[in-house]
Amino acid sequence: TIALNAADEVAVAAFLKRQISFTDISRVIEGTVRETADTHPPSINQVLAADADARRLAWDEIASLSPSPALPK
Repeated sequence: TIALNAADEVAVAAFLKRQISFTDISRVIEGTVRETADTHPPSINQVLAADADARRLAWDEIASLSPSPALPK
């Protein structure tokens, strides 16, 4: 669920910035969740780390869908 939420937030933000199409949202989420390990982090620090990793994976998925998205700094 951590990866699903993070990927959704990243994908919707990219859609609103017109970096990806509406139909790409599900592709970004699916690709991110597929590449994420199924874990149950025991601490908030590990939850935050899993969220950050999933967001990076989501941006990688976006980059693979479009020629040159503006990645966050």
